[in-house]
Amino acid sequence: MELSLIKIILVVLPESLLFSYVSLGLIGIKTKVINHFKITIFFTIFLIIVRNVLKLYGLHVILGALFLSLVLKVIVRIDWNLALIATLLIYILSFFGEIIVVEILSYWNFEAVDFISGDSLSRFLTFFYLSRVPLIIAAIKIYWEDVNLLDLRD
Repeated sequence: MELSLIKIILVVLPESLLFSYVSLGLIGIKTKVINHFKITIFFTIFLIIVRNVLKLYGLHVILGALFLSLVLKVIVRIDWNLALIATLLIYILSFFGEIIVVEILSYWNFEAVDFISGDSLSRFLTFFYLSRVPLIIAAIKIYWEDVNLLDLRD
C-alpha cells in the first residue's frame, strides 16, 4: 500500500512527530522543538522512500526503527543505547495500540486488514488515530510531568 499525499499529511507526519516526542520523553530527554521537526522530516522522507520508491512494505517497520535510532543519535546527540531503547519503547507502545484496535475490530467481526486496506480513507484514519491513543496519552503525561522510564531510583 503506497502512501498518498493525503496519508502523508494526515498520518505519517503526525505519527513521526509523535514518535519523536514520545520516544525521547519516555527516557527523560528534553530537546528543542526544532529538533523534533528535523527528526520528523527525516523520518517521513525515509518512510516515503521505503514505502513508495523501494516498496518494502513489510520491512518498513524494522528499517524505520533502525533509521529512527540513527536520527535520534545524530540530531539529539544521545548514546546508541539510549537511541535504541527510545525507539523500542515507542514501537512497543505503537504496536500495543494497534493490537487493542485490532482486537476491538475482531470483536465486532471486522477483519483488520480489510478494514484498513480498502479505499475508505475514513476507515484508515479511524484505525490510525485510535491505535495511537496510547502514544497520545504518553505524550500528555510527558508534557505535564517529568517521565523517565530509565530512572530506577525509588
